[in-house]
Amino acid sequence: MNIQHQGSAQPALQRSSALIALLIACPLLALAAHAQTAPAISNSAPGEDAAGSYQTLYLSQKLQFLDANDVVTDLRNMIPKAKIYYVASANAVSVRGTPEEIAFAQKLVSDLDRPRKMYRLTYTITDSEAGKPASTQHLSIIALAGVKTSFKQGRRIPLVTGDVKPNGSSPSTQVQYVDVGLNIEATIASSLQSVQLISRVEQTSIADDVSGIGAQDPIIHQTKLDHASEIVPGKPLTLASLDILGTTHREEIAVVAELVP
Repeated sequence: MNIQHQGSAQPALQRSSALIALLIACPLLALAAHAQTAPAISNSAPGEDAAGSYQTLYLSQKLQFLDANDVVTDLRNMIPKAKIYYVASANAVSVRGTPEEIAFAQKLVSDLDRPRKMYRLTYTITDSEAGKPASTQHLSIIALAGVKTSFKQGRRIPLVTGDVKPNGSSPSTQVQYVDVGLNIEATIASSLQSVQLISRVEQTSIADDVSGIGAQDPIIHQTKLDHASEIVPGKPLTLASLDILGTTHREEIAVVAELVP
């Protein structure tokens, strides 16, 4: 009986040992599986990560906000997957992307980061009477491409618009001032193919006669021109030639644009 008892206990002991070995092996297998699936620690150099690298591109020209926004918009459109930001305090553009994207961004910034062209615009206003030149006026201004340039010359004429009579005080006169003279606004856009000019020329003067509304109210003559056209640098362009209504006067407005070196 004792021999039979020892023989039946040995397989049970083997099963218990196998179970214990399995319980010990399970955590080890789990750790090994976790080690295989866990992300590897990045050994990238500073300035690089899984998305690529970054670089700061400093601009040589001090850009206005709208100009800087145009540069950033152009970069984002050309390199849509890269991260691009404008740093106004450093006058620079930060780019994060692949080395190829950063190299392309450098080329674009190099092409865009250039000084604006300057033009000398000379307006000539010729007034003739009965076919004979009466007066000629020349005006030259320096215009920066893409920026509106304005010039105003003349007088400010006071016009009485009404009287105010506050209670218990002496009446006061309301006066409104009107600009009389020459007013020019010019915007020039330059590209590799053409030069476009947008001009607004307004000329006003006081007539010899007066209106019948008030004893001192003048009549103001006005000539106003809004014009947009393509212009060839160095070649005069006639913007308008018109007859002044009610008179024998004729006025001609011309302009010539010259590139300032």
